[in-house]
Amino acid sequence: HGESEKNVQQRIGGNAPLSEAGKVYAEALAEYIENEKLSDLIVWTSQRQQTIDTAAKVYAPKEQWKALNGINAGIFEGLTYREVAERYPEEFAARDRSKYYYRYPSGESYHDLIARFEPVIME
Repeated sequence: HGESEKNVQQRIGGNAPLSEAGKVYAEALAEYIENEKLSDLIVWTSQRQQTIDTAAKVYAPKEQWKALNGINAGIFEGLTYREVAERYPEEFAARDRSKYYYRYPSGESYHDLIARFEPVIME
């Protein structure tokens, strides 16, 4: 997806509209896809605003898939990594040791995320 307002703020996860740079990216993406003349294209997005906004100007049928939502960062949703380091130093260190297998408290790991994505990709 294009850059979101939360990306600009360096906030983890969440549901946010596109930043100005994200809107420029979405426009360029739509133009690129239109030039490719893909007659059977179906655009899959997550249910998050940044992906819906990124695909909005692509002239093709769209499907929203909850399974494509970004990683669930649990109690860290909306925080910056600096805030996590300050408030939860042990969790921050554990994440640094193993980003792939680290599971956010009340959330997911990247391993979990890939397991969630795999059936959709195989579709």
